[in-house]
Amino acid sequence: MFPQDGLQGRGLRVMRRVLLFSSAIALLGSCSLPALSFDDYRGKAIETAEETISQGETAILTAELAARGRLFSPSVTVQLEEAEESAEAAASEFASVLPPDERSERLRRTVLPVLQEAADLIARMRFAARERDTGQLAELRASLEDSLPRLEDWVEPAA
Repeated sequence: MFPQDGLQGRGLRVMRRVLLFSSAIALLGSCSLPALSFDDYRGKAIETAEETISQGETAILTAELAARGRLFSPSVTVQLEEAEESAEAAASEFASVLPPDERSERLRRTVLPVLQEAADLIARMRFAARERDTGQLAELRASLEDSLPRLEDWVEPAA
């Protein structure tokens, strides 16, 4: 499924730097202050869900391109690793925010498991790509495609 691993040297280094830079920007943008009200907490949940959706879509696209033989194996692994790190960082940061009230706590119980599930699926996609297990990568992509709409359905009415 993967084309010959011919991408080496400068091209691979440039791609890694671009992906690291974009992840750093995303992580810096997600730094936030404690939530003082339900609206603040809900805003943080929406931002986190949107970031996780974005990283999930990146992982899905990467898997699709890999299945078509349009990406070199190292770039598949690097892109999935970056998506994994960003999704995990977003979920972890949201998990660390203390809910200010009971309504916020209920929101946390609803959203956090889906955020963590998406980050885990992306991590497992990276493992499959590293092992060049295209069947497992396709299965995990389908699972992620099933998981993301739960976040999207939650974000749209909340926004």
